[in-house]
Amino acid sequence: MIDFKRAALICVDWGSSNLRAYLIDGKGEVLARLQSDKGVLNFSAGQYGPELSTLLQPWLREKPVPVMLAGMVGSAQGWQDAGYVACPATLADLAESLCPVAPSTSKPLVNPDLRDEQFQAYIVPGVKGLSSFGQIDVMRGEEVQIFGALLATYPDAAQATEHASPLVCLPGTHSKWAQVSMMPKEPCALSATSIAHSSITQFSTYMTGELFALLNTHSILGKMYQHADNADNNNSADMFDSKAFDEGVKTARAPGSLLHKLFSARSKVLNKELQASGVHSYLSGILIATEVFDMLSAYQPSDINTTGNTIEGVTQAEIILVGAPALSKLYKRVIASTSFNVCCVDAETASCLGILNIAKIAGKL
Repeated sequence: MIDFKRAALICVDWGSSNLRAYLIDGKGEVLARLQSDKGVLNFSAGQYGPELSTLLQPWLREKPVPVMLAGMVGSAQGWQDAGYVACPATLADLAESLCPVAPSTSKPLVNPDLRDEQFQAYIVPGVKGLSSFGQIDVMRGEEVQIFGALLATYPDAAQATEHASPLVCLPGTHSKWAQVSMMPKEPCALSATSIAHSSITQFSTYMTGELFALLNTHSILGKMYQHADNADNNNSADMFDSKAFDEGVKTARAPGSLLHKLFSARSKVLNKELQASGVHSYLSGILIATEVFDMLSAYQPSDINTTGNTIEGVTQAEIILVGAPALSKLYKRVIASTSFNVCCVDAETASCLGILNIAKIAGKL
């Protein structure tokens, strides 16, 4: 039973492939959730409002709360182009740049029994800036998770001041690494309020997940473990092989480019150094480690080849992982081979806390 008396906001994460909606209370606790496999790529102009209306009406009939959307729904290919906020981007900047859905398209969302002014939907803008390597980069949806992760990780001032510039990593099809400055504009204790003035200073995107899928589906490397799986269903190639994964991490540390190292998945099998059923995990280790070491080398080069907190009394750099537990576990396994500290925040928690605080700062609650 949903406690609609506590309901304060509907958060919608609408990406290219999926739509996730959360009914939350004033503290960000999820009261109910809905999901659809109808992502932005499934729609054309004029279809977004009716689709979202159909999904959310069971909630809106009970209580007309504001709706906040983030993700590809705010792209040029989405419902309405919400634009980008330039780095350094703060939570307050996102709140100030909310894009109200045009009345002509928001009206289908309104409960027929309610007056139009009782309901309004807003889209959170994306963020644009330069990567750690000088390339232009963009994100949509991850920006709310980054700030939500900060709020979840540093609930009090003492914790936050120890890590003034953490890295936030969002593993996925297109992984994001964001460097965040948590120093407030004015001397004061860091809190949920001052986090609104912390900023995403720069971020970098890695197409790790997409490349992994392409190699598995279309390359000769993927066919090797697919053949192994067909030959022995009891030794499924999709099962995680920790030894093969760690070997992939080791290969990623070795000299040479990624293009060269990838072929080692084949040569190691032919030389009987790697089981064909382990190729899936081996490739995962190479790709994730290449991403992690590349980013961490740019962020803090001296710590990449050091394991653990080796300098007594010195606070090591902090990495916050935001994503699905299974994928975050693999990234954490790689990061554990360096001197960086790491903690994990669930993506759902990060999304809801981020959007909730944008709504509060914008005065929508």
